[in-house]
Amino acid sequence: MDQVFLSYKSTPKERLMAGRLRTALEEEGMKVWTDRDALQAGENWEGTLSGQLNRMDAVIFLIGPDGRVGEEQRDEATAVFRAEWESPKKIPLIPVVTTYTDLPPFLKEVQAIEVSDVENGWSEAAKKIKQTLGAADSTGSVPASGENEQQTRLLEIQRFADSLKAADSREKLAR
Repeated sequence: MDQVFLSYKSTPKERLMAGRLRTALEEEGMKVWTDRDALQAGENWEGTLSGQLNRMDAVIFLIGPDGRVGEEQRDEATAVFRAEWESPKKIPLIPVVTTYTDLPPFLKEVQAIEVSDVENGWSEAAKKIKQTLGAADSTGSVPASGENEQQTRLLEIQRFADSLKAADSREKLAR
């Protein structure tokens, strides 16, 4: 059974969409985990998330109608990169977008799944995610080790860090 972590922005609209996507993924036979599933009040979210990521087959980033990732999602992406750094397992990142948008730098080079019908399009998105995970399994989910792969991941992490700096700068200017 494929296990996925679903990352979404914590707004009422996006929680509703995440619930619909979660239901569709579970109907495809996947086990879905979010940070709200296992965290208790006062618990260290990063430690719990890191432990969960080692068991995940993919991380799905839901990017809603405003086309922006939330602060929580940036934190979760940081945890993904940290988990990858400490483990030889590469965790596929799958963006699911509900509107055409410029993806954040850490997702720019990844093919997104677009859900244009936010009422009824979740089943099709879940099928595409299932296909993606099946293709990764058939080619071998453990990446070949090597200097090029490590350099590629380091560049992705650097782009992600740069996007965080840019987001912080924009937020400061907006205030």
